Amino acid sequence: MAGDGIELSPTRQAPSDTMTMESPVQHRGNHIDVQPAINGSEDPELECRRIQVFAIMVALCLSLFIAALDQTIVSTSLPTISSRFHSASGYTWVGGAYLLASAAAAPIRAKLSDIWGRKPNLLVAVLWFLLSSIVCAAAVNMKMLIAGRALQGIAGGGLLQLVMIVVSDLFNVRRRSLYMGILEFMWTISGGLGPILGGVFSEYLSWRWNFWINLPMTIFHAKQAIPMHSGLMVLPLVELVIFQVIGGAGSAILFAPPLIALQALVAQDDTASATTMLGFIHTIAMSVSIVVGGVVFQSSMTGERGRLQAAGLADGIVEELTGASAAASTEVIKTLKDPSKIRIVADAFSSSLQNIWIIYTYMAGIAVLASMFIVNQPLSEEHTETRTGLKEE
Repeated sequence: MAGDGIELSPTRQAPSDTMTMESPVQHRGNHIDVQPAINGSEDPELECRRIQVFAIMVALCLSLFIAALDQTIVSTSLPTISSRFHSASGYTWVGGAYLLASAAAAPIRAKLSDIWGRKPNLLVAVLWFLLSSIVCAAAVNMKMLIAGRALQGIAGGGLLQLVMIVVSDLFNVRRRSLYMGILEFMWTISGGLGPILGGVFSEYLSWRWNFWINLPMTIFHAKQAIPMHSGLMVLPLVELVIFQVIGGAGSAILFAPPLIALQALVAQDDTASATTMLGFIHTIAMSVSIVVGGVVFQSSMTGERGRLQAAGLADGIVEELTGASAAASTEVIKTLKDPSKIRIVADAFSSSLQNIWIIYTYMAGIAVLASMFIVNQPLSEEHTETRTGLKEE
């Protein structure tokens, strides 16, 4: 094996199915061997090895956090960004460019990690991500921002998939489920913080801080049309939190279980390719979902034109609130003073968003039906060695 790959040695069967931080890590050159710990061992090196496993997981969680955070952090800033760059339709590509580039780059990153090893590819992806964040933060127009987001996606896609591949290399199928769960928890946290942080930065600092800073800064309280609420507060805060928790829990469940199920069906040497393929499909689906959601929202707001006109809103305001301009109408909403008109606008936005959730619910139902055809597969407790590098070819 050549490069900074991660080498996994065959292990004995664990005494239980419960995953613990008891797997010591041994270094041989640039390789990392993960071997099972012996319960009750007094080996003075054991604690050090546990710390090494912990350090690896911390590094992987941080990598996953910054990549997952950037998938959602701009969502609540899009109205402000669209207004700043006077682009009513370009906002869909701010998120779409990231996801499409992520999907395209992930298979390449995975193959390069097979050749050169996991560690150097992770480091390159992190550096690339930082540089592309600077491009986004310094954007002077929508085209530059979209290009920067695409560059971020190239790095972010590599980070997401490499993190999964490294965990798959380090642990057997049964034991890795706990570590996948840890990553799933980190994904949920970053995905939940993203929109909140994006709104806070846009309202109190600048949308550019979405790219300058990726540290938690959360205050979620307002009752008028501000970026923190993606243009409109259409639900009481308590209801909003409850629905977000339900939605977040549902999406988090889709993170690790499909990956574990897929990895249980393939050989260890094919795990990286299988992991990347699933990530590719997942990212493409997210990209399509963003476009579909945007189209449905715009069409629904166009259908609300009659109700808005009947409420006595000026034609210019109605034009800003409907069609392609709907998502960039934050500043227009702020000008409304009549509570009855504000309520009509809120109802129009709520109805349009509801149509999006209805479509996604149908898609989820199809997924539930398809999942019934997944065959039962025992999870292996054997730890098969994974070799990477040019010499192994």
